[in-house]
Parts: sequence; structure tokens; C-alpha cells
Amino acid sequence: MIFVDNRIERNNYIYDYQLVRDKTGHIRENRTLLQEQGKKVEIRDAPLKTHIFKYGYVVMGPLGLLSRNHQADFDYKITREEKLAGEPTVVIEAVPKPGIHPDYLFGTIWLRKSDAGILKVQWNPASMENYAGVEDLGRKLRMKPDILMTSEYAFEKNGIRFPSRYNVKERYLGYRGRFERSETDVIYDQYKFFTVKTEVKY
Repeated sequence: MIFVDNRIERNNYIYDYQLVRDKTGHIRENRTLLQEQGKKVEIRDAPLKTHIFKYGYVVMGPLGLLSRNHQADFDYKITREEKLAGEPTVVIEAVPKPGIHPDYLFGTIWLRKSDAGILKVQWNPASMENYAGVEDLGRKLRMKPDILMTSEYAFEKNGIRFPSRYNVKERYLGYRGRFERSETDVIYDQYKFFTVKTEVKY
């Protein structure tokens, strides 16, 4: 949703999304736009039709926070324990170490206590690629940005959790109250997993 002059503009898109890893380990994303505003289309290599907030490689997002290659970049702190969707969880905050400026998102992670499975990540908006633009808009509005970015990982296969939802609320706070300018809500479902094998004969 995007608020413009007290009017609400709603946009709805359905993509076929593929995350492909080749034999060299290189990972790329493919998107085909299947439906736009309720009408069927087929646009390959389609761009994301978002006004401000981009999202990509959401499947890989937690690796930037918890993989062994990046753990040395962060200080981790257990902030609390709570239940999420009926599951006991440990809530951990990841903050970059002084002098470290990671080029990937960071934030707060909800880990399932039984097996450390990632159930949810609330991303720190300051780690956004285009956060400077959000701050600039806030100055123009004479309001403070209050951005809420959340990824949920409700789909599980072979012990690996995959994203089920990504949500961004773009809000601004001022002396007159709160202004919610836009909301981006991305739903991931109908997962399919496959392996493509090729054979070369001489």
C-alpha cells in the first residue's frame, strides 16, 4: 500500500521465483511476472515493482548473520526467550563489531530452542542498501523514519527453513503522530525443489 494525498494505491503482483545454484556454487535469482493487478501476463526476467524497498536473495538472508564466515563480524546478545507460533524461541540480537560495515542485512533473530531453527528475522533498517534515501525523505517530511522489516521462515524441508513471508512497513514519526507511507508484503508459497543434471557425450 502507498499513501498518496490521503488516497491508498494498492498493487498486486504474482511472480514465479527461482533461486538457481550452478555446479560452481554461483547463485542467481530468476523472476517471471505471472499476474499483474489480477491480469495474467508472462514477463521473463521481470523487475521487482516496488517503489522504495528492494528484496532479493531472501532465502540466503540468515547466512549473512549466522554463517561461520560472518560470525566474526558481529557481537551476539540473547535478549529474551518467548514463544513464536507456539514454539519456544531464543531471541538473539546481532550487532556489527566496531569498525565493521557489512554489506548485508543484520538484525534480530528468533531461533527455535529445540533445534536452533530460524523462525523469524527482524532486520535493522540501518542495514538497508537505500536507507539514506529513507532518511532524506524523513528530513523532507520533518519526521523520523520508523521502518519495520521482517522475514518469516515457516516452510521447512530436510531440516532447512525457507522464507514464507517478507514484510516492510514504511512509517515516519513526528510531533503530530505516525504517518504510514507504504507497506510491502511478499508471500512465498508453492515451493518446488528440483535438480537438473546434464550429460556430455563425446
